[in-house]
Amino acid sequence: MKKLNVLFIALGMITSVQALAQESLRYGLESQYPPFESRNAQGELEGFDIELASIHSAEYADHMLKAGTPEKVDMQPIGTGPFELVQY
Repeated sequence: MKKLNVLFIALGMITSVQALAQESLRYGLESQYPPFESRNAQGELEGFDIELASIHSAEYADHMLKAGTPEKVDMQPIGTGPFELVQY
């Protein structure tokens, strides 16, 4: 239940979502609400929202289920595979 509450709070801090192309999605976050979002010494965003803002698909979840590793859906989201999140 705690994780669900944190998820709803974090999702409430997303400032915008844009569909750029058929396979692209851009969403904006504010970096002013630690521990949800903040910038580290290198200027990179970090926090709960960054961890929660990964992309999941039904196809990927099915693949992980068939492979017998459904727990990896959260540990290896789409943005960490052959696709990389270039910039926040």
